[in-house]
Amino acid sequence: MGRPLKYTLLWIISSILLVSCSVPIANISEQYRLKDNRGVVLLSLTASGECGFVFFTEIRELGSGSAYSIGMQDFGRERDWVKNDSKCPSTPDNYFGKLVAIELPAGEYEIYQLEGLSKYEKIYAERELSIKFTVVPAKVNYLGNLHYHIKKKNFIYGVKNMMQRDIPLLISKYGQFDSQDIIVNLLRMKKVKVMTAQSRP
Repeated sequence: MGRPLKYTLLWIISSILLVSCSVPIANISEQYRLKDNRGVVLLSLTASGECGFVFFTEIRELGSGSAYSIGMQDFGRERDWVKNDSKCPSTPDNYFGKLVAIELPAGEYEIYQLEGLSKYEKIYAERELSIKFTVVPAKVNYLGNLHYHIKKKNFIYGVKNMMQRDIPLLISKYGQFDSQDIIVNLLRMKKVKVMTAQSRP
């Protein structure tokens, strides 16, 4: 008999913390106010393809080495986009995901790892990954949409500008922001890339 769901989730969380040494980071509160030395990173994360995975985006500050882990779908809660149907594997346009709005110190950052965890295995980038971006203080820094598609344990990922979809959603959630608070600071990677993934038991 398989282990209970709560223990499986604890195992997944523990695996992320032990392997990546990064700090989980959550969305800002609805009462958040911009600060002079910190900025808000706005990024939509979406995923399609094989089912049964939870996804993590690992980022770090260049220079300090401080690392953060973004759990895309909060284990099934608080999704902003849901799949059109439950077909699995799904096509890239049949996705789920969330709008991420997190606070970070001003500075230079990179996404250095993408990870997918299922009940039985973890897949991650085999080769070095470096998608760089800047956090400008006292601004909402819109980075675009990062989409994951898993096919036969390969990550296929791409970045595109989805501000016409993402920024109205931000404003509906955080009414304290307006257009003057938001800058478009897209991730420095625009072509779709394929990463061969390795499994970890």
